[in-house]
Amino acid sequence: MEKRRSAGFNEAMSLLEKSLIGLASLALLVLTGLTTADALGRYLINSPIPGTGEIIEDYFMIALIFLPLSYSFMQEGHVHVTVIERYFPKAVKWAVGKVNLLLSFVFFCLITLAGWDRFIEAWRIDEISTSSVGYPMWPCYLMVPIGCGLLCLRIGQVFSGRVKKAKTAAPDEDRVA
Repeated sequence: MEKRRSAGFNEAMSLLEKSLIGLASLALLVLTGLTTADALGRYLINSPIPGTGEIIEDYFMIALIFLPLSYSFMQEGHVHVTVIERYFPKAVKWAVGKVNLLLSFVFFCLITLAGWDRFIEAWRIDEISTSSVGYPMWPCYLMVPIGCGLLCLRIGQVFSGRVKKAKTAAPDEDRVA
């Protein structure tokens, strides 16, 4: 029963991660189109799109960074520095890995909590951007605790051994730049 519940939770997490990847991909597509339209407007008709820089900075960059955090973690997509660690014995690597997971969990939990507080405050006061367009700020603040909170759940799963990260195509020794 426990295994089935754990598998269901893992499937739900995977579905949520794929949905967030889809949103981040859509954000990248819109960001590219908006940047292109802004550049064309700026250089062809001397009329850029108002607020483009701020919208890209406040919404699209946040979406591209925070929404795929958990998926990237599970796919071993984050940068690893293994200059020294690859020479450690297996037991030391395991211990270092657990400490790294624990520290990452604490760090991203703090970001999640601070991001949630910031989102609640922006929602409560109906915060509007200071750009010429004046768009609501709460959606961009919501992306931070969603991305970091999901990452915390995944780190907890990996730490407890309930789920394994995807195997990398090449061993660490081959991935060193």
